[in-house]
Amino acid sequence: MICMKIVHKDLRHGAMKLVPESPEDLWVLSTIIHQGDDVRARTLRKVKSTGSEERAKDSAKIPMMLTLTVEKVEFAPPMLRILGAIKEGPDDIPRGTYHSFSIDVHDTCLIVKKHWSSIVLKKVEESTHPPVKILLCVFDREEAYIALVKNFSYELLVHLKGDVQKKGDVDIKKGNFYAEIIRALQEYTQRLKTESVILASPSFWKEELLKELHDDTLRKQLIQATCSSVDERAMHEVLRRDEVRHALRNSRMLQEASLVERLLGEMRKQGPVAYGWQDVQSAIDAGAVAELLITDELLREQHERAEAMLLRAEQTHAQLHLIHTEHEPGKRLHGLGGIAAFLRFRLNV
Repeated sequence: MICMKIVHKDLRHGAMKLVPESPEDLWVLSTIIHQGDDVRARTLRKVKSTGSEERAKDSAKIPMMLTLTVEKVEFAPPMLRILGAIKEGPDDIPRGTYHSFSIDVHDTCLIVKKHWSSIVLKKVEESTHPPVKILLCVFDREEAYIALVKNFSYELLVHLKGDVQKKGDVDIKKGNFYAEIIRALQEYTQRLKTESVILASPSFWKEELLKELHDDTLRKQLIQATCSSVDERAMHEVLRRDEVRHALRNSRMLQEASLVERLLGEMRKQGPVAYGWQDVQSAIDAGAVAELLITDELLREQHERAEAMLLRAEQTHAQLHLIHTEHEPGKRLHGLGGIAAFLRFRLNV
């Protein structure tokens, strides 16, 4: 699979030129481009014609390269829109006037930051590697959810529903629905060239489906797991189970979920952790932070304040983790204020 391309990197001058190769890459860009950054890309801008008063009313969209100082970033798949004041461009384009341009898949963009934090650099580096190719299927005898696990999230591919079973024809209908699930798994594994398929169900439904499965290639990819329900929430439950962790060892989503679970566990034990702006800032000032967790949403919403805190944490040799609010663990961290830390030692409160 084609991944984000780093065309040029000059961190000494705060510059990096990137080419997104997928909609997921555009999403990554939307989380690393912040207010105050400079972004340069090719765009169209309406320019008024010169000449007579009548011709001056006319205008045309002219292709040009512009650099914007970012004020707002909007991501509405499959398009990323950058809004800001013009910093550089052709001589006849007024500086400081506002413009917006779209960055699409395969477009080249130059991003210039005052400081590239290790947390943002790590995210860019991760986006240049192929995502984990794993299917997740959560099902019972009446419905099934099939999703593609990605580096930063999962994408629901299909929600299947079977006929409600009646007492007299269970054997017939269950076989038909299980066959439908198998056909869907075969289609997606072949199309997406997956490495593994996690098959999860409550009770004994996995065993019933396996009786219908005669595809040895698909069977070799299966990793069996158990879940307590059949819905999208069950996907997070399955991804936390020990029997699937080895298959997902490179999944960014699993790593983030494990960090948040570990944090919540320490909080329940009243362990050495801090959360919320004030407590985390105090811990950083004391040199007590071993690992810092921050949500992408908080980093985007309060960029200047967050960047200052991240820079200070880096200077005290803290390990930084960006947690995405696209999935449930990230939302839980955001509910705690969007920032938390594992401490090297307890602080006196």
